[in-house]
Amino acid sequence: MKYLDRFSFRVLTLLLIYAAYLTIFIRFFPNKFGGVGHDYAYWFPRMIAGAYWYMQNGLFSVPWFTPALNGGNLLYADPESVYFSFPQFVAFFVDPLTSITITFATFSLVGLLGFYLLSRKIFGCSFLPSLLGAALFLFNGLFTYRMIVGHLPYHGFMLLPWILLCILWKNDRFTIYHETIWAAVAAILLSYCFYSGGIHFLIPLTLSIIVVGLIYSYTFVNRLNMYIWVRFSILSIITGMLCASKLIAAFNVIRNLPREAYLLPGIPNLVDLFIVPIRSLFFASIARLEANGIFDNLQWALDRHEFEYGITFLPLVFLIAEICRRLTRFQKRKNFALWAPKKRLLLLAIFLILLLPIFVNYYTPQWNSFLKTVPVIKSSSTLVRWYAMYIPIGILFSVLAFEKLRLNSIIKSLLTGIFILVIVTINLMHDKTFCYVNSYNYRPILQGFLAAKSQDRIPNIEHIGLSATIDTPSQKMTYTNDNLINVGVSYLLSRCSLFGYKLEFFPQIDKLKIGRVDLNSEGDFNMKNPSCYLYPDENGCDPGDHFRSDQVEQLNNFISYRPFGFKINAAQRVANWVSLITFLTCLLLLIMHLTYRYALHRSPKIGSKHTGRNFSNREKITNA
Repeated sequence: MKYLDRFSFRVLTLLLIYAAYLTIFIRFFPNKFGGVGHDYAYWFPRMIAGAYWYMQNGLFSVPWFTPALNGGNLLYADPESVYFSFPQFVAFFVDPLTSITITFATFSLVGLLGFYLLSRKIFGCSFLPSLLGAALFLFNGLFTYRMIVGHLPYHGFMLLPWILLCILWKNDRFTIYHETIWAAVAAILLSYCFYSGGIHFLIPLTLSIIVVGLIYSYTFVNRLNMYIWVRFSILSIITGMLCASKLIAAFNVIRNLPREAYLLPGIPNLVDLFIVPIRSLFFASIARLEANGIFDNLQWALDRHEFEYGITFLPLVFLIAEICRRLTRFQKRKNFALWAPKKRLLLLAIFLILLLPIFVNYYTPQWNSFLKTVPVIKSSSTLVRWYAMYIPIGILFSVLAFEKLRLNSIIKSLLTGIFILVIVTINLMHDKTFCYVNSYNYRPILQGFLAAKSQDRIPNIEHIGLSATIDTPSQKMTYTNDNLINVGVSYLLSRCSLFGYKLEFFPQIDKLKIGRVDLNSEGDFNMKNPSCYLYPDENGCDPGDHFRSDQVEQLNNFISYRPFGFKINAAQRVANWVSLITFLTCLLLLIMHLTYRYALHRSPKIGSKHTGRNFSNREKITNA
């Protein structure tokens, strides 16, 4: 009963922190002006197009393309697509606004619980430091403000603690079977981040995983930690196989629709090079006008949300205090273990990886020219998103430093309460005016979608246009922009990052005409054939070409949200099967493992000794 009471208290404390978070931020869905973040204007039409596809074809059909945008565009094949994601799945049953609200609430809770368990079960911290770490991670500025302004794929960032849990969880004995099980779960979570459009934070996410693994090896240096890197290797292979289908598609899309013409900004001043991430993480973020004066080679203004990574100043206080403590110990010559060869190598590796976001954001003409030759980086318009790597590392360092403080339980409880109150207060007082700028009025597109859904009607795309006026029994209704999707019109100038921020890379845009999807004077239909963006050579066309006059059946299927026949290369065919077979194998393996564990739990005689990690005598973090 005593254990139950303690458990209930801890759950209640976590839920109170979660409630405080939602109280502060859920009011942005929608905000006080009745809108949502400006970039949801990009995602709502795509989510509705995905919902129409689901209504027409069911759950297991892949929507490679959609007729609803730009006179025919990519959907699954778009590297940023969120079709295979939690918010899109929820949008199959509710409207997009409800979906993003549920996503925000769900993944914030996932992140809170994940970081608490990471601190408690993996790093062996006591309740109070683990609680502090969970609160810091929950309130991190990256997830919070990216979701508010409309960067929907960033919801996957909150899966990071769970990925780390799967990689770092130590079994009593090393077996390839158990390492594969844990690696498979981590690979599914990491693959989810990719399939849900999180391409912009995958590199810093991966780097943070590596650094946390090194920190674990440093903290528990006397253990045999080789299993971490075995598991990470298996994870990398499984993730590559799970993502093969979309990776090959994304590679071909980027090759056919290059964005390398954009300038890559950087910071030429060495002081600013370090001040910018420090401010973004620990203090007030950088405003748009200030950023324009700091960065060189800046083609597109960096808005304030690009610098929202805040984890409050508390981790910085812990960092300074820990540095002072170590310097004092070194002067007293009491901490020889710190300079053991293995620890020196681990510290060097951690330090070098931590410098990577600094290096890639440094600007000189020569260095910038080199970066423009690096795959992935050369297609970027900014690299400040690499600062996301510091979020889990800074928080974890705070947890470990707080755990080492030799204080009695009453003082430590009081400090934890004060720290959490400080976190909540800072986030409550944080200037959020930028969240209201250019709010997206979602009502017209949602009303049209709900009307079509209530009638079980999927509006076929029969026109290309910029606006449309529809006569109703009571009045004339005018539709503009992406709201046109619900009245059977594909918005010609729909935003698409693959075509550039101003659609300057939109291939053959002049061939699209406002009007019906009929044959034009050149003998083609007035609708792009999006397979030409993906595999132009295999389909005998160039990027931006239209459906030909002999492709009537393919066009009719396409404009009614049905699959149409197109050709892919051998690599894509192999990748599709590899991804499918790998996913089914992982799923089957996990089901078999869970069934075995359940049977083992029900009948102890079936199996041998429990192989999970025992935390009844949890190892304490050393002061080394």
